[in-house]
Amino acid sequence: MRCAECSFVFCVEWPLKHLDHVQLAMPPMPEQQQEYWGTQFLENEYALEALYEPELRGYLDMLARQRSPGTLLDVGCSFGAFVKVARQSGWDAEGIDTSAAAIAFGTERLGVPLRAGDALCSDLRPGYYDVVTILDVIEHQLDPGPLLSHIGSLLGPGGFLLVETPDHDSFYNVLYGWYNSANNMLASLTRGRWDRPLPMYYAYEHENLYQSGHVLHFTAHSLEKLLARHGFRLVEMHKQFSNIDYLVARNRSAAVRLAIRVAHAASRLLRRPNKLVALFEVSAESAIPSAPVRQTRNLA
Repeated sequence: MRCAECSFVFCVEWPLKHLDHVQLAMPPMPEQQQEYWGTQFLENEYALEALYEPELRGYLDMLARQRSPGTLLDVGCSFGAFVKVARQSGWDAEGIDTSAAAIAFGTERLGVPLRAGDALCSDLRPGYYDVVTILDVIEHQLDPGPLLSHIGSLLGPGGFLLVETPDHDSFYNVLYGWYNSANNMLASLTRGRWDRPLPMYYAYEHENLYQSGHVLHFTAHSLEKLLARHGFRLVEMHKQFSNIDYLVARNRSAAVRLAIRVAHAASRLLRRPNKLVALFEVSAESAIPSAPVRQTRNLA
């Protein structure tokens, strides 16, 4: 569903009872997804680290334009790839994630300070951090308000919040609509015998948009409006593309790899990136935007 006032898009399939699944209000994972996000996923992501590390360093460049290195907390850190890169750049960085498997993996392989737990109920020090990052996290929250408010309490005066999330205005969203319609038509014509999504659908999923578990879908406008409501002022926002080599390397199927390349090429041709990367500062006027909407740039 889409809010007519702010363009915020959210899924309505998740029953309200799932709000208590975990403290961060993430939807429950089917068994096959738990396996996907398990050891094999971590091994694969670790092996591909060199392909997405430049993106992580780009986030540090955004921070460097505002301040020198200080204390940093990565919420939803997985196995700690961003924590590692941040520490290499002089930040006193640590990470927290609800996945004990990811934390154990990262602690062993990367040797960086990570902790398993929920950011909302862990003994994190209020006002201690200069920067908090949530990379590919906010789209999983059924209710992001408590998390954003808590992050505000963890940041010191003039602290920054860095957010990365899929862009609902991307061309992949258009493709999803087309291919979803095609799949529905095939299912109707075959009287339900067609139950396999077309390859392009998988390409769309692997661009981290409508994966199962993504319940919130942001545009630049709706993301800024939500953060302003929780006391954050937009400093800088970019639209950018995911690394195509990384996306392709994550998949073994030749059909899916081709679909990803076609979708990515079309998105670049139309200059419709798939990711939002935004830097916010704690606002002196809590819950009231202190500046007009900034223009969002494409990093094509």
